[in-house]
Amino acid sequence: MTDSILKSQINLSNEGRQVQKWIRFLVWKIAIATLLLMAVGSATRVMNAGLACPDWPLCYGQLVPAQQMNLQVFLEWFHRLDASLIGFSTLILVGLSWWFRKELPKWLP
Repeated sequence: MTDSILKSQINLSNEGRQVQKWIRFLVWKIAIATLLLMAVGSATRVMNAGLACPDWPLCYGQLVPAQQMNLQVFLEWFHRLDASLIGFSTLILVGLSWWFRKELPKWLP
């Protein structure tokens, strides 16, 4: 089995290697952003900032609530921003993996 995995790694085209680099980059980006999301979510909970932005998806009717910005609003707003970036990055990762599935090693599901 190890031999077949190594052969599939060696036989990758240049495009396949580029796709693997992008997928690896996205996986690391999503993992780090998720850890950051958990830390900001914990801080949001501890500071009772969970309802600092009263409406969704905007905050006080604005994309960036500059006039109402304080620590609680910033934590809630940044938590939403980070979660949105993780969601979009995950969709891009799934799309890349599906689109280039023939270029990726066969041991990936």
